[in-house]
Amino acid sequence: MQDLILKIVLPLVGLVIVLLCIGAYFFKYGSHLKDSTQEFKMFGADMKISIITIFVMVGLIFIFAGTYFNIVVTNSKLATMLESEKKKSGESLAELQELKGQVNLLQRSQIKTLSYFLDLDSTDVLPDPKYLKITYKLWGEEDKEKPALCSPVTLFEKPRLLITIQDIKPESYITSLTAEDIKTRRKWKVGNFFPLSPSLKLKRS
Repeated sequence: MQDLILKIVLPLVGLVIVLLCIGAYFFKYGSHLKDSTQEFKMFGADMKISIITIFVMVGLIFIFAGTYFNIVVTNSKLATMLESEKKKSGESLAELQELKGQVNLLQRSQIKTLSYFLDLDSTDVLPDPKYLKITYKLWGEEDKEKPALCSPVTLFEKPRLLITIQDIKPESYITSLTAEDIKTRRKWKVGNFFPLSPSLKLKRS
């Protein structure tokens, strides 16, 4: 209620007062007001001010006070709305970052790592893994050789070579795999690639 008085009633009252003061010069009700004055004594001086002038000043004060209050309230509302939008924007950004993190986590969970034991054809002694170059090719990217990791392991008290192929996406398919002994220049290549097989038989080429 107080806001309504300050925002609407006060400026309207001020406007009515100003209009009545202006009308006093044109209508009969102002005939006794036009010549009426009010004497003020300030700072040792006597001042006579027309009653109409006083009412005009009061009306203008009401109008300016109501207008100022409207501006203050509007600015306060705009500031509140801006803070609310900033908060919503921050929450939306946090939700977006969380969603991106979930998408990245899902993508990482779909990327797989494949491990195989190597069976090298016509080889009694396993090559030193340090000098063994293992590469593979993906379907649709046969012109690109990708490296695979090779490490010596012991399985059932027998030395084996274990290769690890990392970061394989669900839509990627390995079409070939080659092993090369850099010291002896001997090469082996897988004949048929079976993704679910625990070991790969590589024929010498």
